[in-house]
Amino acid sequence: MKIIGIILLIFAVLGIIGALTQKGESKERKKNGLVGLGLVFVVAIILIGLGSSGGEEEEKQTLSAKVNSKQDEKPEDKQIAVAEKKPEQMKVDIPSYKIESVEDVSVAAAVRLSYNVVVDRMVTEEQIKAIANEVVEKAKKEKPFNAMNLFFVDDARQIGQGYTVAKIEYSPKGVWANAIKVKTGDYSTHEFVYSMGSAFGGGLPKDKKDYPTKEQLDIYFTFREFMNSKDNPIKEQMPLDTKDVKKWSDDNMKRADAYEKQVKDKVAKQYNISLEELDKTILKAGTR
Repeated sequence: MKIIGIILLIFAVLGIIGALTQKGESKERKKNGLVGLGLVFVVAIILIGLGSSGGEEEEKQTLSAKVNSKQDEKPEDKQIAVAEKKPEQMKVDIPSYKIESVEDVSVAAAVRLSYNVVVDRMVTEEQIKAIANEVVEKAKKEKPFNAMNLFFVDDARQIGQGYTVAKIEYSPKGVWANAIKVKTGDYSTHEFVYSMGSAFGGGLPKDKKDYPTKEQLDIYFTFREFMNSKDNPIKEQMPLDTKDVKKWSDDNMKRADAYEKQVKDKVAKQYNISLEELDKTILKAGTR
């Protein structure tokens, strides 16, 4: 419609110009011709206006259709897309690990378990959490419980001497004492509580620059094995009929000191290191 109007407008303008410039025509005929061309001019303007209005209306309708299409889009469609990507984003490769021991630390009203898990010292926080989740889920299938502790260490010889990688608790609302408040096997309120790093402080082993080497750990645990031996005077029990308790305690301490010196000499010789280096290694590994 707009195009027809433009064509008529051009025709009218040319006709008017021709009528005004044409010679030899009577004034009456020129007047009639101009009136007719004027009407064509008016009609052309109207058609152009209608065409523009129709175009705008059509554009509005198109825009409105697009908006409605967006509004009709279901929210769940977007959620599904996100949900499909989430597993890929959360996927963690679980490294090898070993459940070295499981201790039953139950009380009368609750089944409580304590797991000792050995992992590589380069394990990440995400991997530790993934391992913990896997251990917990497997434990649920084996035996119902109320609460669980998982102690992560970098060496099986460390068990019983404090965790060196992480401690994770799985209990009702994340509180160990709440174990007695839930039915055994009901995990509906259970939460994980993560304590990353060593019991002695600091971050994960992989983040520590001066972490003990395997050889240094071997030296340390060799020393600890001797010190934990029943031959260590510190393990002696004072006789019940001891008359001079202070004297016995002083003598026992002297024997224990002498024993420790003998052990250090033996370990230093075994690994061909100085006593000074041995002391540094013991301190380094013992507080890692």
